[in-house]
Amino acid sequence: MDIIINDFHKIRLKSIFVIGFLFGIILIIPRILNFNNPWFIFFEQVITILVPTLIFTWVFIKKNNGNIYSFLNLRKITIKEILILTGISLLLPAITNFVYEIFDFLAVSSSVGEDVMLLPDSSKGFSYGFFVFLYNLFFLAIIPSICEEFLFRGSILGFMKRGNWPYGAAIVVNAILFGAFHENLEQFFYTTAMGIVLTKVTLETNSLYGGIYVHSLYNGLISLPDILDGEAIFLVNKVAGFFANMNNIFWFFLSIILIWKLIKILENISKERFLIKEEGN
Repeated sequence: MDIIINDFHKIRLKSIFVIGFLFGIILIIPRILNFNNPWFIFFEQVITILVPTLIFTWVFIKKNNGNIYSFLNLRKITIKEILILTGISLLLPAITNFVYEIFDFLAVSSSVGEDVMLLPDSSKGFSYGFFVFLYNLFFLAIIPSICEEFLFRGSILGFMKRGNWPYGAAIVVNAILFGAFHENLEQFFYTTAMGIVLTKVTLETNSLYGGIYVHSLYNGLISLPDILDGEAIFLVNKVAGFFANMNNIFWFFLSIILIWKLIKILENISKERFLIKEEGN
């Protein structure tokens, strides 16, 4: 019995070491590759987060005779799950906005990424506007979401599950690491709150794509004025203003309740899928 307990602790400690090592690598690499080229900034997260994460994870899994697809939970999500995840994404700004407002005295000015952003301008024609839309959509919403989710809800969460971390501890620590990753107090608190939701979503859908979808849609919503020309498209300003004003205590608690309800539905879907799989076997 003592041998089993000791092995259990060794596995847990090994996962802590591996997570700490990977997290440290990801924090150090941008400081080593500190180029001023605007195109490097555009692809920075791919080069400094996604590629090292995938290489590190692949080497570890191969060495331990595992399967990287199951380790990262690369299961396709269903239409029903996408609809539920869309609801969570639309409610999430109310939580992050409220938390941000509480700690807004920590805000600092930042121009990171501004050199490679293109300003939307519908007066330059549809082709230019459509190009800017796709460009900023990828730069502001999709690329950061994919890179960060593969690191936190893919690799790090995978190592936590492999190390038999308690369910609650895995969610909280994963979220705190996600907040710390942004390296400033201004973002730490609301990204930690966001990390709790994203980790919970990934666990309940048993799919990394769930976290990527919510993260991408959330980023797109809060970056809407930078993706589309708000001055020319009246609806953009209205939608952006609506989400920006979801920052009071009413929206905060309402969103927490509704997100919790939606996650419970995801949990039930996951249980049904497991039962169907068991019956099939």
